[in-house]
Amino acid sequence: MAYQLDKRAIRLKRAAEAYQATRLDECAAIASALLNEDTHDADALFLFAMCNLRVGRSGVSYHLFDRCLQYEEKPEVLSNMVAGLHNEAHYEEALQLCERALNHGDVKTANELNLKAALCKDPAELKTLKRQIASIASASSPSILSSASP
Repeated sequence: MAYQLDKRAIRLKRAAEAYQATRLDECAAIASALLNEDTHDADALFLFAMCNLRVGRSGVSYHLFDRCLQYEEKPEVLSNMVAGLHNEAHYEEALQLCERALNHGDVKTANELNLKAALCKDPAELKTLKRQIASIASASSPSILSSASP
């Protein structure tokens, strides 16, 4: 059993590396093979969904992301679902999922806030979102003053 887990981890790593190198056919083939062995493999579902999203198959990717969420809810899955919905012009559903991603634990990334801002129609809310994005951006970049010695 441990050998199978190691083999799976190696294959997932190869698929992720292929995705990062934009070898999407290779990534999709590995993810598909993993899903043939275990249809509940959330990591393989995620990679397969990402490949589909990247090549413009937003509808397919949405359904794969949705299946992935049935096994493990992660903010990055929600965020990518939002991108797919936005691509398909399903703005209201995208906005709802954006809220869900933002309310997931303590995760408030600039990516989700930017997506929400792109969908926002209320000027006051948009102003608040822009302040939050600026706050996250300034917090993530090290300050020159904080590294200076007294």
